Amino acid sequence: MTHAANSLDRALPTQSRAKAYIALTLLKRLGRKHGYNAQMINLLDYYLSFTKAQDWEEGSAPVVYQSLCKTAQHLGLSIRQIQRLEKRLFEAGLISWKDSANNKRYGKRNREGRLMIAYGVDLSPLCAKIPALEDSAQQKAIEEKIWNSLKKSVHQLRKELFQRAEINSMSLNADEEKALKDAIRHNIPSQLLQDFITILTALKTRLFNCANVDKNVVHKKTTSSNNISNKLDRMGLNKITLDHVNAYSLRKGLSYKINNWDDLVKFAERKYGFLGISTHNWQNMVKTNGKICSALCVLLLFGGLKRENNPVYNPKAYFSALITKGQNDLLFLDKSIW
Repeated sequence: MTHAANSLDRALPTQSRAKAYIALTLLKRLGRKHGYNAQMINLLDYYLSFTKAQDWEEGSAPVVYQSLCKTAQHLGLSIRQIQRLEKRLFEAGLISWKDSANNKRYGKRNREGRLMIAYGVDLSPLCAKIPALEDSAQQKAIEEKIWNSLKKSVHQLRKELFQRAEINSMSLNADEEKALKDAIRHNIPSQLLQDFITILTALKTRLFNCANVDKNVVHKKTTSSNNISNKLDRMGLNKITLDHVNAYSLRKGLSYKINNWDDLVKFAERKYGFLGISTHNWQNMVKTNGKICSALCVLLLFGGLKRENNPVYNPKAYFSALITKGQNDLLFLDKSIW
C-alpha cells in the first residue's frame, strides 16, 4: 500500500464498500503465491459488484443473495466449482454465510435500495482482513527486494567468472554447471539463488586463487590489539549484552533466540548471503570489525527490513554503508540495539 492509500484507508469507515475494494486490490497483488488464485479473486470481485454503499453501513450487512445457479452461469463454471471457491474464500477468512432456514439464497430491497432481508454470502469479513493482507503485501515486497538483490549478485559473479578465459578449461561438477549456466527465472526460490552464490563464490576462489582471504579472516579473529579493542569500545560493543540482543529481536518481531555469541555469529554466517551480501563484503566487514560486530550488523539489517517507517529495501547497499561507517568510526551499535 502507498502512503496515499494508507491515508485513504484511515479516512474510511471501519467497514465500507471502498475499503472492501482496497482489500480486493491487496488480494490481487498477493496472488496465487499466497493462496489467492484468479478464480477466487474473480468470484469475490463479482460478488462485490452486487453490493451498494448502504449495505456496508452500520446496522446493515453486505450480503449477496444471488443463486448459485445464476452465479455459475454468469462465470461459466459449475455449481460445484462455485461452492469450492466459496469454501476456499471462507477458509481464507474473506467471506462468511448468512443462511436461511431452508438454506436458500434470497433477498429483498426497499425503494431506497436498502436490504430489508437477505440470505447468502456475507462479505463483511473482507474489511477485517485488511491489516493481515497489508502485512503480507509488505512482507512480499521485502522478499522481492531480497530476491532481486540475490539475482543481481548471481549475475555479477557469473560476469566475473566468464571474463576469465580459464573458466572454459576448468572441470566443473553438475552443481557448478547449474549455478554457472541455468537461467534465472522468476519462480526460482531465494534459497536456490543463495546456493548459486555459495557455489559461484567458491568457484571464483578457485579460479582467482584467493585462499589468502580466508586466512586473513581467521588471523583477524585470533589476533587482538589495543587499537581494535578501542575501536570496538567506541562502537559500543562493550555495552551490549545478550539480553539486549534478544530484546532487540523481540521488538522487531524476529524469531531468533540467541543463547551465546557463537549462536549470533553462526546465525549471521548462515543468513548474510540470503540478504544478497557477498562473501567479499562479509569478509571485509569481519576483517575490519570482527565477527561479533559483523553479526550484529546482520541482525540490524533484518530489523531494518521489518521497520514500518523507512524499511530497508536494498540490504546489500545498507550493509556496504555499515562497513563504511565502521571504517570511519561512525558505527554506534549500542544506540542501534538499545
